[in-house]
This record gives sequence, structure tokens and C-alpha cells, in this order.
Amino acid sequence: MSRSQIFEHFYLVCRRPGMFVQSASFAAVCSYMHGFDTALSGGALVGFREWLLLRGSEWNNMPWWGIVRQQVLGSFMPSDPIAPPEDERLRDELARLLEEFSKAQAAGLDSIFYQYGVWLLAQGRTFEDS
Repeated sequence: MSRSQIFEHFYLVCRRPGMFVQSASFAAVCSYMHGFDTALSGGALVGFREWLLLRGSEWNNMPWWGIVRQQVLGSFMPSDPIAPPEDERLRDELARLLEEFSKAQAAGLDSIFYQYGVWLLAQGRTFEDS
């Protein structure tokens, strides 16, 4: 599978989750994508978490799905349930973010990780923190 096919697949999972997972929830979609990415040894979403952090205002140690949820819904507790309208909004936003990220990743991971390194230093952190 090419990188563009993987991102097209992820886009479809976000838009039509019932075709791929039992539940249409954001959590189920993210679990599926995480498993898919893990099966590819992290190759599909490498740099996604770092790219998301560059879009935010502060460092955190959440996984990419927590960062998406935080950026879309604002502050939250990870144990808080997600209402169905928020689920759909999160899936739509995830699809949009993945589309943007696929373009950034195609332009070069070195640029993403360089920007992330600069951003980390500005936050008073290092790669070991992330």
C-alpha cells in the first residue's frame, strides 16, 4: 500500500466508520488507525503527533488521538465520555488533519522533525521529554 492509499483509507475510516469498525465512535476509529499504524511499524503516522503539537500552544505527553481531542474540544479529562455530535465532529476534524498532515509528510519528515526540535527547545524541553 502506498502512503497516499493509506491516508485515503484513513480518510474513509473517519467518514464511514461503520465499514471498518463496530462502533462509529472517535475512540473506535482511533483504535483502528493505531492498530493499522502499528502493523506498519509506525510508518504511516510517523511524525503525526509531533506535527499536531506544532499546531498547539503547549507541550503535552498525550498520544495523537488525545491531542486531536484536546485541540478540537478544548480542555477535557480523558475519562470524560464523548457525546455523539462531538464524536462526529472529532472524526471530521481528524479526517481534515490527516489530509493536511499527508501533504506535510509528503513534503518531508525532516522538516516536521526539525520544526518540532526547534519548538521543543523553545518550550524548554528536549526529544527525551517527548
